[in-house]
Amino acid sequence: MAKIARNKRYEHGVHQNPVHNITAKELLRSAAFMRGFREVQEGKPMNYDAFQGRPNDQWNYERGRILATVWDGPVKIGQKITMSALYALRDALNAKEMI
Repeated sequence: MAKIARNKRYEHGVHQNPVHNITAKELLRSAAFMRGFREVQEGKPMNYDAFQGRPNDQWNYERGRILATVWDGPVKIGQKITMSALYALRDALNAKEMI
């Protein structure tokens, strides 16, 4: 079961939205990630209002956009995630190109 992070309050009073940990495959399978990835490939601007009130989906959307800027291969073939997408995600995370 995914671990849920607790709300955090910072000194200036801003709350960190609760999020939960997911695996790389769960990230690559998420609709929000795929939407962000496709929008960059299609040259669409970022939709800042996408997934309002759904912080995990907002993060996944942004991560999809980021990966699409540093890698242009296919994430899936049919419904199966490609190994090259998993490696690209790993490499982007290790290079600190995305969080």
